[in-house]
Amino acid sequence: MTNQAFGVHHQQGMVLVIGLIFLLLMTVIGVTSIQTTTLDERMAGNLRDKNIAFQAAEAALREGEGWLEENGYKEDFDEEKYDLSRDLAEQWDGVDPEPIGSHDQFSDQLYADPVYHIGKPNKSQKYKGDIDSGICNLHPVVSRSVGRLETTTVVLRTYYGICDS
Repeated sequence: MTNQAFGVHHQQGMVLVIGLIFLLLMTVIGVTSIQTTTLDERMAGNLRDKNIAFQAAEAALREGEGWLEENGYKEDFDEEKYDLSRDLAEQWDGVDPEPIGSHDQFSDQLYADPVYHIGKPNKSQKYKGDIDSGICNLHPVVSRSVGRLETTTVVLRTYYGICDS
């Protein structure tokens, strides 16, 4: 007796091979989508961390301007303590030179409290139209904030003018 007599045919297994290839493709698509979602989540977390650090640095910058507004210009600015030139400002570690103050509103969301530094003033002429109307002391105010992670750092700099009346 032969197999053909009972209607049994020899199959080559093509359905099995096609099914396995299809399963492999679906697995690759699934793994890729999981990796993409994970990357998107990490990017969103990093963006949030940077935004919080930026807002904290901005708040510290405004607090530094407020300090200047309250304390005014001092003739006895210590050259070494207040020296934070343009080149050093972007690399300031928040420790040396010593910060003038800190802002603690964001302390539960950040790695460290944002700090600010007020530099030695530059003198500038104040003009209204063509008339010399006094001297302005332009103080560089630099703030530094670190996000939730130590690697997320934001440094901001502005100049705040205190002028003679």
